[in-house]
Amino acid sequence: MLIYIIIITLIFLVIIGFSARFNYWRFPNKGIPILMYHMVSEEKRGSKINKLRVSPEKFRRQMQYLKEKGYQSISFSGLINYFNTGNLAVKKPVIITFDDGYRDNYINAFPVLKEFGFKAAFFIVTDFIDDDSLWNIEDKEKLMNWDEIKEMFGAGMEIGSHTVSHPLLVNYSREKLFNEIGYSKRALEKILGAEVTCFSYPYGKFDDEAKKVVKKCEYKTACSTKMGKVNLKDDIYSLKRILIRGDETMFDFYLQLTKGKNRL
Repeated sequence: MLIYIIIITLIFLVIIGFSARFNYWRFPNKGIPILMYHMVSEEKRGSKINKLRVSPEKFRRQMQYLKEKGYQSISFSGLINYFNTGNLAVKKPVIITFDDGYRDNYINAFPVLKEFGFKAAFFIVTDFIDDDSLWNIEDKEKLMNWDEIKEMFGAGMEIGSHTVSHPLLVNYSREKLFNEIGYSKRALEKILGAEVTCFSYPYGKFDDEAKKVVKKCEYKTACSTKMGKVNLKDDIYSLKRILIRGDETMFDFYLQLTKGKNRL
């Protein structure tokens, strides 16, 4: 009798664990998924940020899945129109974003995006263009240069700001906020010759003052790292996104697209 109780208990624990790890039981969320990538590269032994590295092979499978399931990428301009009118130009929209401006985005992600006909937004840290990601002291990565950024922009990709130096924009003075948020916008616009309207908060963190400065600098949207899909009731200056991790499966990817998250 005891052995049966143990077996039933173990089965119950496995079911609970699986339910917590995979939110398959959630109702589908009908909002717009904004996918958040960082690096498209292989894992590095001993790296503390490997979860932010999606392998090139896995990234290609994910883009192929989106294509096969009928998803169409929209820009943040398209999202703004949705907020203004309530109408979408496509039936299954998705927004693809990349934070920080890593060079592997240009080498590994850009060709795949073009292959499957997707557009994406790349949020750039302007003081470190063609340099290393010095905010990751132990895991420095090479960042894109201006020519690579301009090439992607010319191919229809969206370029947004991720500040001047990637600081935590919480409890910052108003002057420092304008230096980080405003200067980066002007630097990008000078090189691209076009208005930059989308912004991403470093580390996904911000306070009311930071959000006010983003609006004052005439950005039209801003992305956070709050998990979930975007709906009309949401604040367009603190948009939810779905983090795509390198250690997740295609089943995770399916759950993220349909449920808005894949774990508790």
